[in-house]
Amino acid sequence: MKSVLIIYIVFSRGTPLSTEKWEGLQDTEGRVTEVEGVKQLIFRGGVAHSIRQSVWKYLLDYYPWHMTHAELRALTKKRTEEYFSMKLQWRSMTEGQEARFSEYRDRKSLVEKDVNRTDRTHPFFAGDNNPNLVVLQDILMTYVMYNFDLGYVQGMSDILAPLLLLLGNEVDSFWCFVGFMDKICTNFDMDQAGMKHQLLQLQQLLTFASPALAAHLAAKDSGNMYFCFRWLLVWFKREFSHRDIMRLWEVLWTSLPCANFHLLICVAILDAEKDVLISKDYGFTEILKHVNDLSMCLDVDKILSTAEGIYHQVVSAPHLTDQIRIILGLPTLNISTSTHSSEEPTTSKVEANGTVNGGAYTQDMDEVMTNRIDPCGCYAEEVVAKQMKSVLIIYIVFSRGTPLSTEKWEGLQDTEGRVTEVEGVKQLIFRGGVAHSIRQSVWKYLLDYYPWHMTHAELRALTKKRTEEYFSMKLQWRSMTEGQEARFSEYRDRKSLVEKDVNRTDRTHPFFAGDNNPNLVVLQDILMTYVMYNFDLGYVQGMSDILAPLLLLLGNEVDSFWCFVGFMDKICTNFDMDQAGMKHQLLQLQQLLTFASPALAAHLAAKDSGNMYFCFRWLLVWFKREFSHRDIMRLWEVLWTSLPCANFHLLICVAILDAEKDVLISKDYGFTEILKHVNDLSMCLDVDKILSTAEGIYHQVVSAPHLTDQIRIILGLPTLNISTSTHSSEEPTTSKVEANGYTRI
Repeated sequence: MKSVLIIYIVFSRGTPLSTEKWEGLQDTEGRVTEVEGVKQLIFRGGVAHSIRQSVWKYLLDYYPWHMTHAELRALTKKRTEEYFSMKLQWRSMTEGQEARFSEYRDRKSLVEKDVNRTDRTHPFFAGDNNPNLVVLQDILMTYVMYNFDLGYVQGMSDILAPLLLLLGNEVDSFWCFVGFMDKICTNFDMDQAGMKHQLLQLQQLLTFASPALAAHLAAKDSGNMYFCFRWLLVWFKREFSHRDIMRLWEVLWTSLPCANFHLLICVAILDAEKDVLISKDYGFTEILKHVNDLSMCLDVDKILSTAEGIYHQVVSAPHLTDQIRIILGLPTLNISTSTHSSEEPTTSKVEANGTVNGGAYTQDMDEVMTNRIDPCGCYAEEVVAKQMKSVLIIYIVFSRGTPLSTEKWEGLQDTEGRVTEVEGVKQLIFRGGVAHSIRQSVWKYLLDYYPWHMTHAELRALTKKRTEEYFSMKLQWRSMTEGQEARFSEYRDRKSLVEKDVNRTDRTHPFFAGDNNPNLVVLQDILMTYVMYNFDLGYVQGMSDILAPLLLLLGNEVDSFWCFVGFMDKICTNFDMDQAGMKHQLLQLQQLLTFASPALAAHLAAKDSGNMYFCFRWLLVWFKREFSHRDIMRLWEVLWTSLPCANFHLLICVAILDAEKDVLISKDYGFTEILKHVNDLSMCLDVDKILSTAEGIYHQVVSAPHLTDQIRIILGLPTLNISTSTHSSEEPTTSKVEANGYTRI
């Protein structure tokens, strides 16, 4: 290929932009009137240290050039408020929130590690308990909240350190860091597309400007330029002293003579080392070591002069290709070119933090999330159903009791309010539920908001504490700006889903009906606060169904939230992304039904319904869509007692299905008809009858002489370690179910 004649024009460096020149380029109100002139002066000679604190704010887009001093004071006040609002978002996170927010926790851990090893030899950051390290960490953590999609990647602390060293002020350093990151954020993309692109452009520039060196590098397995990775990732921060990196960065921030001038800096450094690299016939390892050993041995003025000379020599080349024109920001001529390097950069491993590992600089992301997750259904071992013994289908009828009354409830508490007979209370609730007049109180205990052993005074203190915690978490998301949301895709997606679901939750009920209903606002606020409480789980369709009856009964936003937390703690695995919890329950339901009602189980298996996925909705939201609000309250409070076993909700399913057995079998219903029939049962079920039947099934099953360990485990009974072949013969098929768990018909 053709190349530039390697005789570079030497451009002498100018003097730094002085205070007098800087002030002379502003009008009486403080507007910078000659922006391009300022940038030209900075490109030629940098900035006098005495005015760097001011000028850098413009170069890094914190201060707009056209603003007056008064406007800048107002902007600074606004940005200060924004900064501390974002800082409060992460500073107010509890240990519990962190434990349920793995991405945040991982980023915080990485920030802490990197801060403790950033520029520790410099006096500004040296020593134990250095307050500047605390500020460095606070800024980086606040940036995580500012741009959660990018978050924190190793190397960012290197970018921030010189800014904080110069500016001193936490807020100014943060917003200048934001401006710097806006220029180079693609360096830190997870897929490293930005770094790959720059390395390819550097390869192309070097091949054009210094073909002999490019050919040597290619021959030594270094044509991919990955040994320059560190230079580009943190813009030469580790190659120069703080004094010199400040001079280099302020020149690069002008984007003169082109936005990719940093690539020409690389070419200038490499061309200066060309004779050594070629004459010593350095290979891959030696090249990498030699380049790294240049750190703190480079003359910044000489490199800037050389890079400028290379630029002008390249742009004046008569055979300049469109490929190089694009890199240098010049108009293209739409000429076909064959000036690409013969070597495509190889794909080798680079750590997620951007540092090179071995001889590779890309990371194959194609294997992430490749394991197929069945949309629905469960798994089972293949055995023969006809080998199964079953229960004699004659269920004992257990009559329902009366609800727990106010008198009984108060009688089971001591004079200070402690509940003295917890198991007795649960037995009464299991037998008859709770009188509506005391549900607001009793539910708080059943849902683990109120500990049973606490006195009235302790409960008042707990309520105060939980109220403060709730509104602290609520403020975390309420204080997010539109910009933060735009840079936080997971949060944005969850917020959008919450808004959609809230607008279609129980809208026929008077409590949630009508336009601009304030109860819908509270419903949304609670769900959004739960997103912040448990970000790893976040929000999944169906959660609004769980919350609605709680809010309807309790009325109070804080109480409803903490009771919702308690309920979700019981059923959170229903909403796991991999649906492992739902698959496990469907398998257990299949096993229970096969044991208790083998004829129905056999029919379902024969009709491609042995996977029980038509019960998905029942289990996902604990029958919320099958009963009225009045009845679901009665059912839920019974289930919350975990009597007679934690899986009593599976026996509820068996009871409903057994009641429909004759219809399903006699009409020879197939897959579609079974699904429709089950869905049509909604609002047609007798909750008392189902509870009685389910209890009867439980006692009949546990009294079976041939009870297997498989069923014992489901019912929470001690196992006998007896080998069993009571699995269903049908491995559940994978049918189409939406990711939210609802069947698409």
